[in-house]
This record gives sequence, C-alpha cells and structure tokens, in this order.
Amino acid sequence: MVLLVLYLTPYFLDSQFTYHPVKVRVDNPARGVYRDLFYQSTNRFATSCAMTTINHILHTLGIPLRKEVTTSITVKSAHRQLQQLLPDHHVDLLIGPNLSELRQVLTFANEPDHFIIANYSRIPVWFADYSMLKMVAYEISHMQLYTFSGHYSPILAFDAANDEVLIHDVNINPRFYDHTLDVITFQQAMYKPSHLTGLRRGLIHVYPKRKIQS
Repeated sequence: MVLLVLYLTPYFLDSQFTYHPVKVRVDNPARGVYRDLFYQSTNRFATSCAMTTINHILHTLGIPLRKEVTTSITVKSAHRQLQQLLPDHHVDLLIGPNLSELRQVLTFANEPDHFIIANYSRIPVWFADYSMLKMVAYEISHMQLYTFSGHYSPILAFDAANDEVLIHDVNINPRFYDHTLDVITFQQAMYKPSHLTGLRRGLIHVYPKRKIQS
C-alpha cells in the first residue's frame, strides 16, 4: 500500500497544483527594491530558502553573503539573525498577522529601502485540496511533506487595488518562481501553525534607522 501511494503521489500532487501567474504593474518593477534576484540553485553560499532570502537583503545592501548554519530555521530565529547582521536597521517581526495587520505592513513593500520577507506554508498557496493532501501526507511520511510546506521568500510588491502580493519564490523548481497571490490566501499561509514547531509563521520587515538631525 505504501509503495503504491509513493508511486501515485507525484501525479496526485501535480493534479492538485494551483498555478498563480505573474501580473506585474507597470509602475512596480518585478525586481522591486532588490539589487538582483537569485534562487537557491544559483546562490553558492546557501541552499536553504531561509538563508537565500536573507542574502537578498544583504546583497542589496552591499553586505557579504552569509553561509547558512542550518537549513531549517523558524521565523523568530531568522528575525534574530537579521537583527545581528543589520544593527543600523529596524527589524520588525509580525507573527500570524490578521488581514488588517498584513495589508498595513505590505504597503511598505513599494517603498525604497524597505525589505519584507515572508515565512509561510506553501500548501494553502499551491494546492487546491488541502484535506486530500493531508491524507496522502499521512500515508507517505507525515513529517516529510510538512517539512516541505514551510518556506521563505522575499516580497517584491503589493498591489493594494487588486489586493495582491508579488512574491519572488527562491525555490529551484521553475514552476514556483515569481508569482502573484491574493492577500487572503497569503494570510492563511502564514496564520496556520507549523506542524513541526507548532508556531505560526509571519513577516519580517527591515528598514533603515533614521538619524535624528541635531
């Protein structure tokens, strides 16, 4: 039975996959505030999504890229790393935001010198039938699929008029790359607790500390 499930799983996952095409506004360059965009496979310092996402900020600010210490980190540990790496910046953490909080923070994605990175579950984002996916996950490897679901990526832009966010997915799989996502689904992807840690995911907002003029 287990072998049959393992054989059929790729076909099941592909049938449940929901593609979100990229829709970029003319006044919002797809690259956003970031100097360059890269993926896990082209980032020689880090293969994990978390460190690759953090390195997007460091690279844009002209700071040497960091080698990853671990391939799996919580949003709280990513927040602590950025606080240590960027003492001249505010590093705000928002865990399990509601829709109002989320939209408020996302407005800064269109501002220069502001960086927003997200830790979210890909299951509500990419798969249409979550209940069926849970059943297959249990049959295959309960831990393995939920490990897959946790993800980090930079936010490139927020389209308030259409209530959509533009995500640069750092995943090496070409089907994931840059895509837009409605804010309601995005919020659900962060609000649902991790099945590994029991913690909700969230956003990290990085922006420079303003010097007070004397």
